[in-house]
Amino acid sequence: MDKNEELFQEMNYLNIKEYQGFCDKHKIPYHIHILVDGRLRKTSEKDRKTIVLARMRKFVASGKIEGPTVFAENVVSFIKLTNIAPTTKLHFGQYDKNNTQFLKVMKSLTGGKFKDGAIARILIREFWTDGKAPTLREYAKAWLVSEVGYLENHPEAAYLTDRRANGPDADWKALRIKKAKSVLAVLNKLDRQFVLQEQSTQGSALRRKSKPRVIL
Repeated sequence: MDKNEELFQEMNYLNIKEYQGFCDKHKIPYHIHILVDGRLRKTSEKDRKTIVLARMRKFVASGKIEGPTVFAENVVSFIKLTNIAPTTKLHFGQYDKNNTQFLKVMKSLTGGKFKDGAIARILIREFWTDGKAPTLREYAKAWLVSEVGYLENHPEAAYLTDRRANGPDADWKALRIKKAKSVLAVLNKLDRQFVLQEQSTQGSALRRKSKPRVIL
């Protein structure tokens, strides 16, 4: 395993405050955006950790900043759902865990199994990211066969991954802090390198601009 690969794996130990702090510093987006009346609008909803870490890894590897997650206008609506049926479409802005009618229909479509939670939220966001507002029937069908909740698909859930591999560990919190500090130290070192590179680039550009002309 090379150093970059090791760093990228250990970034899974960063907590929300730590990875969002790095993103804020480098203007890496982690808020979901929506299109409304043709205009881009930032929401209070945030991307999952795995998506944000992927953006951070790309930035570390290439210096490039990926744009935010954007839900297209056709999957956005803030009109409250009423008269809900299996054919009702679910848009961003309409998912409401307190809407008893919505939950009743979803449970009827999943044999009583549906429940609000991480899997339900991840799955519906995948639909919206793909530019589709699914009917509740489509959403329920996808929920029943979804594997997004399987631990194998979430290496960013470092605690659960470690616990399954090594069993309960009373010192895991200390381990997380140690690994996170190590990752942040490397990232801070990269910060300084980025600054030096930027200063060098700006200096070269300035020298090119101020290069004296030879008058014959």
